[in-house]
Amino acid sequence: MQRFYVPPAIYREEKIIFSEEQFKHIKKVLRLMQGAEIEVTNGLGEAALCRLYFDKRNAFAHKIRPLAGSNEPALRVFLFQSLCKGEKMDYIVQKAVELGVYSIIPFISRRSVVRPAASGLSGRVARWRKIAVAALEQSGRSYLPEITEPVSFQEAIKRSGDGKEMGLSLIPWEEEKVLSLKAVLDEAKDPACVRLFIGPEGGFAPEEAAKAQRENVRPVTLGPRVLRTETAAVAALSVIMYHYGCLE
Repeated sequence: MQRFYVPPAIYREEKIIFSEEQFKHIKKVLRLMQGAEIEVTNGLGEAALCRLYFDKRNAFAHKIRPLAGSNEPALRVFLFQSLCKGEKMDYIVQKAVELGVYSIIPFISRRSVVRPAASGLSGRVARWRKIAVAALEQSGRSYLPEITEPVSFQEAIKRSGDGKEMGLSLIPWEEEKVLSLKAVLDEAKDPACVRLFIGPEGGFAPEEAAKAQRENVRPVTLGPRVLRTETAAVAALSVIMYHYGCLE
């Protein structure tokens, strides 16, 4: 069944009015009919079965009943992703949301190709958030992951230690040859959360990896082959989700 996201304030209304963009998508692309049953979520964990209606200018819905149950993973995974160029970041955001990530924190590392002054990052962040909404709807999630404004590597490392959750912090690094991701996950039986740091196209600089280790972020290897940044993100997230039963 087709799922749609609306902001929490709209979800609370008795009559849920979709945006003009959603109206066009519902009417012209999906070709849904008057009276069709759809699912609507507020991105905060709530979802409802709704009935779809149209007037001359709008598509809107009325709730039939709340939807019980959730496909959200019990484990909160925070993806700290170094900025990368082109469509790579779009791909990472899409797949991370599909896999069940809780939050995405873009950061700028020493070898990041993308730099804030030259890249129009505000527009890119808005695009990533739009991609996240589409991925939520496609995957049937009821929680919309937060995508923050990009921060420095130092700030990202600092945030990994913030809060009360005693989680597991990991940094896949090509220079780590011994400690595998699987070995670390086997040791951490029931972490409160996982914080995953993925480097840029050129990898983390040695001093960045050293700083991460000083802040209790554990370096791990993803195997004998060097992975692209977008491959590393999806591969590591998939392994983490599978290991802790979030793909069952």
